[in-house]
Amino acid sequence: MKITHSFTGKLKIRTFLLLLVTGAVLLAAASGSYFAWQSNQAALVDRYLQGNEQYARKQASNLNGILQVMLRTVQTLSNQVAESGMPGESQLHDWLKLNHHYFNAVFIVNEHSQIVSASPDNVSYTIGKQAPLNIGTTMQVRLEPFVTTPFTALRNHYLLVLAAPIMKRDGSYAGFAAGAILLDEKNELSRLFTEHYYDNGSYLYVADRFGRLAIHPDSDRIREFVTHNEVVQQGMMGGSGSQKVKDDEGGLYLAGYAYEPLSGLVIVSQTPASVLKAPAEKLLRHMLYDMLPVFFFIWLAAWLASLAISRPLHKLARFTQGHAGGVPHSDELPPADSRIAELWQLQSSLNRQLKLWSEELQHDELTGLANRKTFNATIRQWKVNHIPFSLILMDVDHFKGINDTFGHLVGDQVLRQLASQLRSVTREGDLCFRYGGEEFGILVRYAKEQEAVAVAERLRKNVSGVTSPSGRPVSLSLGVTACRPEDKTADAIIERADKALYRSKENGRNQTNLSL
Repeated sequence: MKITHSFTGKLKIRTFLLLLVTGAVLLAAASGSYFAWQSNQAALVDRYLQGNEQYARKQASNLNGILQVMLRTVQTLSNQVAESGMPGESQLHDWLKLNHHYFNAVFIVNEHSQIVSASPDNVSYTIGKQAPLNIGTTMQVRLEPFVTTPFTALRNHYLLVLAAPIMKRDGSYAGFAAGAILLDEKNELSRLFTEHYYDNGSYLYVADRFGRLAIHPDSDRIREFVTHNEVVQQGMMGGSGSQKVKDDEGGLYLAGYAYEPLSGLVIVSQTPASVLKAPAEKLLRHMLYDMLPVFFFIWLAAWLASLAISRPLHKLARFTQGHAGGVPHSDELPPADSRIAELWQLQSSLNRQLKLWSEELQHDELTGLANRKTFNATIRQWKVNHIPFSLILMDVDHFKGINDTFGHLVGDQVLRQLASQLRSVTREGDLCFRYGGEEFGILVRYAKEQEAVAVAERLRKNVSGVTSPSGRPVSLSLGVTACRPEDKTADAIIERADKALYRSKENGRNQTNLSL
């Protein structure tokens, strides 16, 4: 009786290898995408937190400057009153008209804390009345210009008052002059904060030292207590910083805050965390698009490899099946060493392929930036696709001296720090790269020369203003050019930027020059 064997219902080694490789690639792609997404989210959160903190600090500084100017203006008025006596109604109107962009109202108070003169007409009803107790009492104790905490007065207006004492020639107190800023009306202060609402939902608001909203895009919320807000709590303590915070509706925001000491106001700049969704989705799409060709190549290689491995085994199986089933077949067995040779050849091929991938890595090992090869490929691609761009080339000044004095390990740390500073001044879509040695560059996408010069200058100032790992700041010499229609090759663009860079060096270093 003949015994036959069938492969029906059995998993072939070729299919098994394809399934194994496909599953491994998909798992690697999924885990790689997840970790890349996490890293991208963390970087974006950090960028928004730092950006909002810096912006809040800037606005606090701007507010301080404006308040200083306004205090000097009120002090000038009090000096005039001390020298020339109480101004007439028309004089006070003229003064307010001249300073209307700062103040919504002005009034003069005598030494008995009675209002003796006021402007405009709609606050003239206050003449003869007592000045707000918090101003009169404070002024009699301090006898110096100061800014009040926001309070309600002048027929339920919410106002901030800047007051300066009126001192007689004999040094005695004669009252004070005060300018009022109505926080619920238009003025320089409200303009400074309420005209900063962006498409991504970012906005500014201001709280006073007691945790009440003084300025907010939603005017209905002014005077609302927000002391439960962690950011406001930190700001009320006189600090500056950034953190994640939830609003009353549970929405998550990335907030930066800063304290202005003259007025005791807390400035908060915040961005909804939902803005992170779009770039995260974009990153995942790009990763999927980029992985599809790689996945197809690996699958094809696995299919070919499975053929190379399974073919001799399949021949052997068919041979043994033929003999077991009585089917006439050659008496020569497939040589065992041929199968081993194919496996060895596959291993060698994969090793060569891995080596090739390693050699083609697109990033500089020391700094993590794109390397020169990636730069060349990108600049060619942008030219082919007619994408306008500018090129910034830069060189670390006296870098050889850093290596000679502090050693190459410190020199490497300086280059890593510079790489981080390059990333901080660029936008998504720009390409930071290491051109070679201590020479770096930025391809600024969709940027004209002057925009690229602004990026270069911002980087140069950031670098020179921070202590490097060598213990002292380093400086950069930079050259800037833009891609021009007549540029046929990347070399022409690089040569122009390089000449501008060397002009920066020849002119004393630590500067940016634009190509001629």
